[in-house]
Amino acid sequence: MKTNSYNLFRTKNNFYLYIPNIAQFFLIHPLMFYLLKQYKEDIDVEKWIKSINKNSIRIENYGIFSKKDIKYQYDKMLFFISNLFDKIEDLKLGKYTGKDIEKYIANSRGITFEVTENCNLSCDYCIYGKYYINKQTATEKVLSFEIAKNMINYFVPIWESSLNSSFDNKITIGFYGGEALLNFNLIKKIIDYVKTLSVYSKNRIEFSMTTNGVLLDKYISFLVNNNFFLKISLDGGTEKENSFRKYHNGKIAFKTIYSNVLKIKEKYPLFFEKNVNFISVLHCNNSESKVTEFFSNTFNKKVLAASLSKDGLNPNFEAEFWKMFMSPSANDDNKISKQNNVNLDFFDIAKFIRFYCNYVKHSYLNLLISNKKGEYCLPTGTCEPFKRMIFVTSDGKILPCERIGHQFALGNISVDDINIDFNNIADKYNNYYNTIFAKCKKCLFKLACGQCMFQTDNFDCQGFMEDSTENYTEFFAYYFSAMENNPQLYLKTTNYILI
Repeated sequence: MKTNSYNLFRTKNNFYLYIPNIAQFFLIHPLMFYLLKQYKEDIDVEKWIKSINKNSIRIENYGIFSKKDIKYQYDKMLFFISNLFDKIEDLKLGKYTGKDIEKYIANSRGITFEVTENCNLSCDYCIYGKYYINKQTATEKVLSFEIAKNMINYFVPIWESSLNSSFDNKITIGFYGGEALLNFNLIKKIIDYVKTLSVYSKNRIEFSMTTNGVLLDKYISFLVNNNFFLKISLDGGTEKENSFRKYHNGKIAFKTIYSNVLKIKEKYPLFFEKNVNFISVLHCNNSESKVTEFFSNTFNKKVLAASLSKDGLNPNFEAEFWKMFMSPSANDDNKISKQNNVNLDFFDIAKFIRFYCNYVKHSYLNLLISNKKGEYCLPTGTCEPFKRMIFVTSDGKILPCERIGHQFALGNISVDDINIDFNNIADKYNNYYNTIFAKCKKCLFKLACGQCMFQTDNFDCQGFMEDSTENYTEFFAYYFSAMENNPQLYLKTTNYILI
């Protein structure tokens, strides 16, 4: 049998089966759990049942069962094995077409402009720093208004066309850096231009920015007046946790950033509550559990915490990078926290169901353009091209995301021309998937993968799972424990539109 055909896990009260080939969970009898566990360990279950010479037996840690019950659960197990475990095992590789790419662009959530590569910080873990070799080197480049205007003029008509099936959705014009506020004049100029467009008058546009927070005190009134949605980078609530976030002279920037955040909270409380969120980088001087606790207790905010990028490491500094990467105790702290404090909200549960249950579609667009269930699979957790955003670099490269290396550019834009070839982009993605599919189709979580292929080392996924592991057993148990403790969390998702 195939060892990755199923995964078993248990909570305090129940026993569960997860079948990755159909991405479905089953609540099962404890006896079924025991039999499947024996079967997974290549024990001859049928022979064991025949050897039972009593009407009932005690199975340690599971209970007392009659021989009749054991035979019944064994027959049910055989049904699962023959009908579900190997279903759609031989997945076919899906392919994009140029028309698919055009649809994704039409339904994109917005455009994000890298308005400058300049930055007023020199963070140790910056992707433009010494630890990385596959990223474009930071320069003094700034985006020109003419390029931004050209992109907006190209994009908005497509977004308003019949190809857009995301009815009445907002479109976001975002700003990124470097540090975006270093090119405030361009940001203001772009916003002034957007406000002249009919799409803005229809209340279909909103603005966003990712910022390190150093200049927020200077420009916050403008951002509030234009209802910006802000993502502020902060690695926790202490100077030590922010020790890699430095000015060019080596001084830690935490006090300035934190002071600015507190000023916004005090002066614009409603704006802070609705429009301000935080992102954190995990490293050796903080941990996910401590960072999460800080933002929850201090600001009543959830934080998007991500580990350092491992893509394209400079071999000359790789040993030094791994020392900075993550605290040896971080995973242990988080593991203990999860075991003792199951504290998830509705959106945590909704996200879990969305990624690990195959009957959930991520968007109406997925539902409309998908083939029949089980006929093909696009591997990895990589976003569809441009579905999340269209990212324009300061020198006019067009990317599907701000987190992707410039070597993966899918087009370019100048003052006079836009080069976006839908068929060429589809071919690029199809070639990338061809490279990794043979490995992906063997993975335990091929239908629920969260790994972006562009964030791997030459498309070599370190999270590849050909068999179940203790980590994922604990991961599943954590979420199901939360749903058992608060059934309303799950029931709410059955009546909630996630897309």
